[in-house]
Amino acid sequence: MSSDLKSRSLLNSRTLPLALVALGVFFLAATSASPNPTPGKPRKPGSSRIPNRYIVVLRQSVRDPGSAAAKQARRYGAKVTHVYRSAVKGYAAKIPSVRLSAVRANPNVRFVYPDLRCESPTRRAAPGSSGSKR
Repeated sequence: MSSDLKSRSLLNSRTLPLALVALGVFFLAATSASPNPTPGKPRKPGSSRIPNRYIVVLRQSVRDPGSAAAKQARRYGAKVTHVYRSAVKGYAAKIPSVRLSAVRANPNVRFVYPDLRCESPTRRAAPGSSGSKR
């Protein structure tokens, strides 16, 4: 194995876990920083999950995440909403709950994670200002 290929392989093996940790931190920060929809009423744990929506992370050995996503969508009756090709190989999809265990058992699937609703924190302007500087 050439040193360039070996170093790229090591980079990929380090990049995936780091990207997943960063993605998890982003989701955690976004969901915990968002205001409660009803003041005084705490948000229920797990209420940020989107029903039947999942992020499917594929194994690194999958060469084309787009074609793998399309093939799995046909096989499991899923509707792919986004394909990930850079930091991770995978896709976001609406998957029928009765087919979820079959998707998880697919040999090309590394893991399946529930899709979460993320809200960006609202930035409030100081009283008397327009809130933007140009």
